[in-house]
Amino acid sequence: PGVVFIKTHATGSSTLTSIMHRFCDANGSTCFVYPRGVHAGSTLSAAQLRDWVAPDSIRIFANHAVYEPVSFAALFPTHKVVSLFRHPVARLASSLRHARTAKLEWWLSAALSGRPRALPWARACGPQGPLMSEHVPLQHLWRLDLVMLTEEYDRSLVLLRRLLGWSLADLLYLRLKESSGHQQALASRFERWLYGAVANTSEGSAANLMWQRCVLSDETRLYFWAQQRFREQLRVAAPGIEQEERRFAELQAELAAACSGTKAAARPHCARFFEDNLQWNARHGGGTTRAASGASTTETET
Repeated sequence: PGVVFIKTHATGSSTLTSIMHRFCDANGSTCFVYPRGVHAGSTLSAAQLRDWVAPDSIRIFANHAVYEPVSFAALFPTHKVVSLFRHPVARLASSLRHARTAKLEWWLSAALSGRPRALPWARACGPQGPLMSEHVPLQHLWRLDLVMLTEEYDRSLVLLRRLLGWSLADLLYLRLKESSGHQQALASRFERWLYGAVANTSEGSAANLMWQRCVLSDETRLYFWAQQRFREQLRVAAPGIEQEERRFAELQAELAAACSGTKAAARPHCARFFEDNLQWNARHGGGTTRAASGASTTETET
């Protein structure tokens, strides 16, 4: 079957998109390519897709989008629909890790010094795009054919393999957009600040406003029910899944060993595993790395 992956921000979704793009290249399948001049990290609406995609003409769609079940069913009538979710605080910290180090240092300094007006990403929940609940509204979670969790990434991939009938080799990956140790340390400090500030500041503080918008509301409810869906999927899939997970871990270890080192990206077998969404779209003649007028995009593609 075809697949629609509703790509969420700061959840590890770039890695999954790259998996799907490699499948298209290796199997001659049709993946969606952004029109030339449109930023390849843009979040797409159903209206935009109706202008760009003929019904049932794309086998794999793996991009940021706002999921509207009726519109997507018309465009992708035989496709399985999947998405990826992450704990809201971890997602927010991951979003911050995508910022340039100097900007992240400045932002964290503003937060720790208690200057609420100096928190430029408080309302936007970090530099990385819409919330999960804006990509997949809570009421549409039940329409997904597979719910995946960042915290259960490889296990989620095994479930995806079963859903789509792919091989384990089709799902091998190297993680994209690895943060530096310094960025990770700054993001960890942010998490500690957020938890502490929420407990010790007034209701109208920047920390509490960020907590309400970025962690509570539909984000926490969506993640809670995504966890429930995932556990139910595991219960149904239980026979043999641990054996598949072990084999997948072995294949991943072999790939990591073969593609390690500073020159790994230049090795023919490894190069395709380092290609991200922007590069893939450019190689296929579409997209741009600059935001087009009217496009919803972010500082960097995630």
